[in-house]
Amino acid sequence: RFLTEYLEREVALLHRRYHRAGEGGPVPSELIDLAFVMIDLDNFKLVNDSAGHAAGDAVLRQLRDLLKSVSRTSDIIVRWGGDEFLLVGRDLSSDGLAELSERIRARVAQHVFEIGEGRVVRTTCSVGFAGYPFFREQLDALTWEQVISVADRALYVAKASGRNAWVGFHPGITALPIEGLFGAICQDIQQLVRDGTLRVSSSLDDTRPLVWESPSTEHAAHG
Repeated sequence: RFLTEYLEREVALLHRRYHRAGEGGPVPSELIDLAFVMIDLDNFKLVNDSAGHAAGDAVLRQLRDLLKSVSRTSDIIVRWGGDEFLLVGRDLSSDGLAELSERIRARVAQHVFEIGEGRVVRTTCSVGFAGYPFFREQLDALTWEQVISVADRALYVAKASGRNAWVGFHPGITALPIEGLFGAICQDIQQLVRDGTLRVSSSLDDTRPLVWESPSTEHAAHG
């Protein structure tokens, strides 16, 4: 409820901000108004299965503290479900969002998680992100809930591509009609990237190409 109330308020404020800016000319494009960053631990099930749920809970608490340490005090961090966290940030540039995602990825990979009784585990995370409004020229093209789903879709691509990575989706140069846009993103995001409707950024290089999982196999890639 807190997240919904916060985001509804923020979305209403930025819509007013856009309308005021639009009256005086083009809207500045340097900053992303609301950034949604999905973070999911890799192979977390193995921690629970091998060390128990208490150990898993200890890892999640340490991940929460780690995320707070690498983010800004104005950012909001919520547990989205299971071992998945959502970070909501305001007024980040595209470069700043990529830097934040890399900082999260690197810090988790470097961290030694203490799970009690002198035991420790190491793991990595996968990250996906997207910004709202997704298309600045079409504020209502995607709702904030749908943009969170786009960030989650980016997370799944990072998982399918080998984990320990971040992937972000951005608006491209070719617009689509609002009707059917979200469905197209969910069903065939790779084609939208090819068409130029979406642009992708990633921590992966040529040695680890992006793997585009179909929606039916996403859950198998998660974890």
